Amino acid sequence: MLGDLCGRGADPAPHGMDEHALACLEAATRHEGVVGSVKDFGNGACVGVRQPLRDEERLDIAHDHQLSLRAATHETHDAIPDSPSRNARTDRFDIARVFETRYVGRPSGRSCITPLALIDVRSVEAGSSNSDSNLPLASGRGGHFLDGNDLRSAGGGVDDGSHEPTLILHGVMRSLPILLTALMACSDSTANGGPGGPDAPGDLVLETVATGLQFPLDLASPPGDSRLFVVEKGGRIRIIKDGALLSRPFLDISASVSTGSEQGLLGIAFDPAYASNGRFVVNYTNVNGDTRISAFHVSTDPDLADAGSETVLLAVDQPFANHNGGQVVFGPDGYLYIGLGDGGSGGDPMGNGQSLGALLGKILRIDLNGGTPYRIPPDNPFVATAGPSTRGEIWSYGLRNPWRFSFDRANGDLYIGDVGQNAFEEIDVSPAASGAGRALNFGWNRMEGTHCYPDPSASCDRTGLTGPVLDYSHSDGCSVTGGYVYRGAAIPSLVGTYFYSDYCRGWIRSFRFSNGTVTEPQDWPALSPGGSVTSFGLDSAGELYILTGEGGVYRIVQSD
Repeated sequence: MLGDLCGRGADPAPHGMDEHALACLEAATRHEGVVGSVKDFGNGACVGVRQPLRDEERLDIAHDHQLSLRAATHETHDAIPDSPSRNARTDRFDIARVFETRYVGRPSGRSCITPLALIDVRSVEAGSSNSDSNLPLASGRGGHFLDGNDLRSAGGGVDDGSHEPTLILHGVMRSLPILLTALMACSDSTANGGPGGPDAPGDLVLETVATGLQFPLDLASPPGDSRLFVVEKGGRIRIIKDGALLSRPFLDISASVSTGSEQGLLGIAFDPAYASNGRFVVNYTNVNGDTRISAFHVSTDPDLADAGSETVLLAVDQPFANHNGGQVVFGPDGYLYIGLGDGGSGGDPMGNGQSLGALLGKILRIDLNGGTPYRIPPDNPFVATAGPSTRGEIWSYGLRNPWRFSFDRANGDLYIGDVGQNAFEEIDVSPAASGAGRALNFGWNRMEGTHCYPDPSASCDRTGLTGPVLDYSHSDGCSVTGGYVYRGAAIPSLVGTYFYSDYCRGWIRSFRFSNGTVTEPQDWPALSPGGSVTSFGLDSAGELYILTGEGGVYRIVQSD
């Protein structure tokens, strides 16, 4: 799922950013110099800037959007004396030496650093967008990152762009200082309004449960257990017990886990009979980057797993480093459901999403109690035709990267947050009465959201496809984080409400699903945690939690 953004390098970002690219700077028009605030740079993520850049380093930008800079006032900038070097063959410009930063303080209540990155591009001629660039992709680590809230008055914007890994300076005027800021997920991304707009209710707040975790990605509890088990991307599972984060990990398999790009220890599920059998299942990528679905058992110490008890249930080769999926969950029927992405790269070049002969791009369903290491349930939709061209484990298909999916604890409805390519994110819902996803084709890579792919303006054959109940464009986010239907007891007014988020924007939204229709869409500004929302979690009582890449765990509670 997760790329290493916002202090963790420039790998492809969360569950969705496939190819990080240097963005395109469009023409700015103020002769004496234009200052532009990039409100949502690189899909709302980050711009990494060294202090200062060394000559051989490059601007660290993620993904596939291009900037639209417009004139801004009341901002100061520093001139950079060195002009960029020009590649005579391509009319492209090496900007490695024209970035500097200066610290401007820490936003109130935020944890991110906010320097200013300034470029002064002088005597720059129009570049051709059809030739190769001399600018390599960024791969550095340890950058500082910018917060657009500090410079919102500068009023920049971001438009959908291409994936080409180049920085193109189109017809830029002489002495053009460009002030780049990025609205990190630690900023208040809901300021622009979502479904609920500015009048969203304020009776819910976040309660801090723990901080200081290392990129938490999942949270779960065994049935009837008050402890919270939190998965860290690097390969550890931590326990929050009686309100305290225990220093000793419950499980540490970091030596077996790859952590680049969207890899890592990605998910955990406790067996419904955990109290008696001590079994739990994890989803991780091994040191070769391939998916492993493995079962472990607890040791005689209830706060410590037996690291030597691993049984590999399913091994799936991953052709690329991204789109690994990550969710594992025991469904209402007691079977294990597994989410796998399409194998990565971009656009599903191997056609896995639509292939019934591949496990990638699917939700799988297996029985851990009927065979070794598992049995395919006899009512799986493709079990009767299982063979080399059809895998019996498949439950649902046509998925790009179902990073997080869940079942409504009350009625068994299936909710899927499927991460989009470069234009649309989607939420799919399949009621239990309609099979809870059984044999459904959710459309990838013929569809992205409710739109044809790769050309959303074109027509395409939608026969046999199940479309999402909701989608949103990349002007509103970059990578959907699916959540849960609230079925706790602490907030009765929320019962039956499904919550979801976007990794890059950090907003929290909800809706109810009734009679096949999304109702009561709502934005919750007070629940935005000020970080990159990696996942939601449920405790054994059904209370809802939010996790951030910055290391926080928060519980949604009723305000006093």
